Amino acid sequence: MKLEQLCYKSVFNIICQNINIAAEKMFQRLKHKSIRNLSEDEWKALKELKMDNDIIISKADKGNAIVILNKSDYISKMKSILNNRQFSRTNQCILKEKETEMNKIIRELEKNKIINQTLFWKLHSTSSSVPTLYGQPKIHKAGLPMRPIISSIGAYNYSLSKYLASKISQCRQPTSSYVKDSFEFVKMILKIKPNNEFKMCSFDVESLYTNVPVNETIEMTLDLMYKPNKITDLPFDRITTKKLLQVAVSSVPFRFFNENYLQNDGVAMGSPLAPILADIFMTKMETKLNRFSVNKPILWLRYVDDIFCIFSIELTEIIEFQMRINK
Repeated sequence: MKLEQLCYKSVFNIICQNINIAAEKMFQRLKHKSIRNLSEDEWKALKELKMDNDIIISKADKGNAIVILNKSDYISKMKSILNNRQFSRTNQCILKEKETEMNKIIRELEKNKIINQTLFWKLHSTSSSVPTLYGQPKIHKAGLPMRPIISSIGAYNYSLSKYLASKISQCRQPTSSYVKDSFEFVKMILKIKPNNEFKMCSFDVESLYTNVPVNETIEMTLDLMYKPNKITDLPFDRITTKKLLQVAVSSVPFRFFNENYLQNDGVAMGSPLAPILADIFMTKMETKLNRFSVNKPILWLRYVDDIFCIFSIELTEIIEFQMRINK
């Protein structure tokens, strides 16, 4: 990038070509060599850690960090999550039944010419794997609580979930509170003139994904998708879409080590539909907040469930506002 400003374009192109050729030669050589950037002692230590069955090596929930935990502590924390009402343990895995149920609906749609054969094979599931629960420790919080994630790649409903998520995205419009990323957040904040009376405040929904009421959120999603004059290329009517959404997110079977479970409510973090359904639920909640007549914030910005507010009221009134949104 620095060279480009200092030499003729033709010279610069030759330099780029030479770098590209050298890189290609290097990659070809590396394909046939085992090269690592660790010393022998570090490599030996890693192999010993991997062989230790009493520990769990995990990625941290936030930040590019690796966490090593006692296996017993990890299992204990995950079991406490699984004891919540959203999950129930089952004696046997019902994966085959769920896959058959979904395939039956999709086959019927193809038979009735509602979907073509290409889409049928895209959504159809064969020899799927059981979704697996794992936890990532929140090292930024006291007590290292776990964030539960159900890995859905290869699951019977993964392709269906991805397809429905893409169709729902077409129907959504960003709200005034919507924040795309941290760069956009900075732009929004820079527009606000500082005031000594302002109080900055943040809210966060506890375990949002597992606490999203699935049936209620599916109805909200259908209302959004089937609004009058809403343009979407979805080939299904409302009843069929509801059925497919229920198959994709309701009563999802998964395993934790050798035990089988069902997610009875909430959406599984790890499903392609989870972020979009959680956001629809939060957007609906915001419409209720607009009815508040007192103690409203001057500014309310949201990224999924992370909320930033500015108030010009006393702390006791902010706490009262929090109590009201909790209801």
